[in-house]
Amino acid sequence: MNHAALSESAGVSTFGLSSQQLAYFRTFGFIKLPGLFKDDIARLTDGFDEAFATRTPSKVIRQDQLQETDNPAFSDRKRTILFHLVEQSDRLRWLAADPRVMGIVTAIIGERYEARPTDGHIFDCDTSWHPDMGSDKRFRLKLSFYLDPQRADSGAIRVIPGSHFHESTYAGTLLTNLYGSPQKVKNVYGVDASEIPCWTVESDPGDVICWNFRTFHATFHGFQRRRLFSMTFAEAAE
Repeated sequence: MNHAALSESAGVSTFGLSSQQLAYFRTFGFIKLPGLFKDDIARLTDGFDEAFATRTPSKVIRQDQLQETDNPAFSDRKRTILFHLVEQSDRLRWLAADPRVMGIVTAIIGERYEARPTDGHIFDCDTSWHPDMGSDKRFRLKLSFYLDPQRADSGAIRVIPGSHFHESTYAGTLLTNLYGSPQKVKNVYGVDASEIPCWTVESDPGDVICWNFRTFHATFHGFQRRRLFSMTFAEAAE
């Protein structure tokens, strides 16, 4: 089934996701909700840009710490991160209580969840294949807002459907063979890391990409200063 067609036809209400969208997310580990915040993109972008212009970055990851990719466009590869982006921004704080956000989260996780710190990123780099991992074993949901158009040839996020089933042999094989340098991928499979079978989630400002924290993802062929912020939610602790 065509992912874009599903997202466009099923739609999303302020009260959550349709049963088809939930089935898609749970099976494949991600779903795009087109245009959900298209009427708010100006203030989302203004809030993001203001935060990065007025606050000191929480972290700048440079070449020797970044996951390796082969994109020659980046002479000075770096990733600039600002933690607590939404919580500390007067222009973005409203998102935490927005019914569209709350509807998505309660539809996927349920009424008992915890909001985790938000984060903003400016990418002057690509990223190689990886899941978002941590010591916390609880289910985590990420809502990603890309503030620049993303296409297959310009850094759109790529995901491997079904890779969020982290205890499966398949996900274990991906972790062993994909995580790390692109040269390792080529040594194992004989193809570039950018040629690994996947789904490219192209997006426009105002779209929201929802994904399981454990879904394998990567970016290739990106351009400089790609802007992204994400909101993360977890199952409530027992």
